[in-house]
Amino acid sequence: MMEVISKQTTHVRAVSTRLEWNIDHFGKLMRLFKNSSSLVSKQFGSPLVLSVGWELHIYPNGKREEDSGSVSFFLRQVGLQRGEEAIMTDFKIQAVDPSGQVTSVCRDVKDFTHQQGRGKFQVPRDKLKDALHPDGSLHLPCEVEFFPPGAKLTAE
Repeated sequence: MMEVISKQTTHVRAVSTRLEWNIDHFGKLMRLFKNSSSLVSKQFGSPLVLSVGWELHIYPNGKREEDSGSVSFFLRQVGLQRGEEAIMTDFKIQAVDPSGQVTSVCRDVKDFTHQQGRGKFQVPRDKLKDALHPDGSLHLPCEVEFFPPGAKLTAE
């Protein structure tokens, strides 16, 4: 009897991008910013996939009236065209305190379509107050990982 073994490899390459956002006087923003007022990061993404970009939206005093007293976070995908397939995305937002200690703000896996914001995360202000730097600033890294739209995974 002859045994036949078929050896195959599927190469998978996810794309990662990272935003490092420093926000001056965030402590004051949590106290003085109107409820439903937001800060929006500049778009960020990977040069490997120019058709997909991201924005981080932060509402220092909550997005809605019932969110008052919390900080609301949203990740928004920009760039995909209408009708393109949604992309599954693993993302995490963190806060880094003055000693370099990292605190998780939120982490989730969501599918994103054209211009869609996902993941309204409510974070108690006290959690972020502990991460404020002596000058009141906040350091927020945001990491996003996804497979490029239309990626074909085939065995070789």
